[in-house]
Amino acid sequence: MVTQHRGQRSQPVRPRRRALLAALLVGGLIAGPGAAGPALAGFQEGLKAYEAGDFDAAAKAWQDAAQAGDMAAMRNLAHLYRWGRGVPQDTGAAVEWYQRAALLGFDRAQYNLGAMYEAGEGVNRDQERAAYWYNRAADQGNGAAQMALARLLIEGDGVEPDLERASILLRQAIAAGHEEARVLLRQADARRAAGGGTTVTVAESHRPTRPLNRRPRQRLSLRPRRRLSPPRPRRLTLRPRRKLNLPLRRRPTLHPR
Repeated sequence: MVTQHRGQRSQPVRPRRRALLAALLVGGLIAGPGAAGPALAGFQEGLKAYEAGDFDAAAKAWQDAAQAGDMAAMRNLAHLYRWGRGVPQDTGAAVEWYQRAALLGFDRAQYNLGAMYEAGEGVNRDQERAAYWYNRAADQGNGAAQMALARLLIEGDGVEPDLERASILLRQAIAAGHEEARVLLRQADARRAAGGGTTVTVAESHRPTRPLNRRPRQRLSLRPRRRLSPPRPRRLTLRPRRKLNLPLRRRPTLHPR
């Protein structure tokens, strides 16, 4: 089902169409936060047109709203370019619109951009960049991004393997309602146990995740050891012995008998 801006209700969609949309969309065409005024009106207009099957009108409405700065319209327009609905299929243009929304901080667009890099769709395949965008979205609590990043951390694909952090991310995703993350969690815990590690408790899973764009390790400058000079020999002054003035012993006098 195509969702909408926060605080707005969508029009009901027929069950057959709803099932088709659910099969085609990963999480649906989801509207993001913050649009107002003409941008919000344009977004809602595009949403109604899309649900009615008028993809050309949806593309035009979302194009105008995206140009006005609506992050959700940017992402939905990227979807249309990705699938060729209402506009010629252009995965490069899809990446561009995902990236615009991602740079504005929209976590769902960040996840979509990471998926494009991971699949090499519209861009050269780059697992390191995929992990970067997954991480940006995961830090905002995006469950799909948490699972995608955990998978890369388990396999060591584009990032250094980190089973501990993968377990934390997956437990966060499960707490957010993504039960499918349990399969990956079992894999992560099994590898941790095989490697001598311990499983992560639920309490530990709520710790904030650390960023992937780690700072380069600081190089330690090894200073040469200070040469220790041998101790200087102490000069010994030999003082003459003190003469002792002892009284001379008198020889015993022998008396005649």
